[in-house]
Order: sequence, then C-alpha cells, then structure tokens
Amino acid sequence: MFIKIKINNQFLIKQGLKIALEIARYELTSEQIDRINNLINQLDNSQNKLELTTSQFIIFDIKDCIRIFKRSESIQWIRTDFIREILALETSF
Repeated sequence: MFIKIKINNQFLIKQGLKIALEIARYELTSEQIDRINNLINQLDNSQNKLELTTSQFIIFDIKDCIRIFKRSESIQWIRTDFIREILALETSF
C-alpha cells in the first residue's frame, strides 16, 4: 500500500528528520535507518512544498523515529521550527 506525504518545507523536514534519526538510531533497525535515510536523500534544501508517494513501511519507520525523538531529552535543545515540522509530519499520516 502506498501513502502520500505532504511536506510543507523540505529543508525543515530534512534537517528535522536527520536530527530525529541521530537520536533514534540506536533503537531502530538498520533497515529502518536505511529507509529513512533514503527519504531524507529525496529532499532538497529548498523551502518548497513537496508531495511524495511512499510505502507504508517508511510511514511506520518515520512514526517510530518520531516517537523515540519525542521521548528524548534532546528534543528540548532542538530548534522549534524543526520540531514543529516533524510533529506536523507525524500528524499528516
């Protein structure tokens, strides 16, 4: 099954996911890390919107990554705009 992801700002999602992945990587499988990295590599550094069609697996991976990120103490030290976009991405599925 494929799902569409709407991204409002590629740069913020890209940087936010990189940070979330760095925090969550010790609790994710190598396959999950690879899939999230592949998604990150599809994004550019623009502030443009984007609509991606992706598999349900990557959605589950992103949700796991964000869940771990939200539990971390590191979230308190991350830029608010990155956190806002990551949390908006989580609710868009």
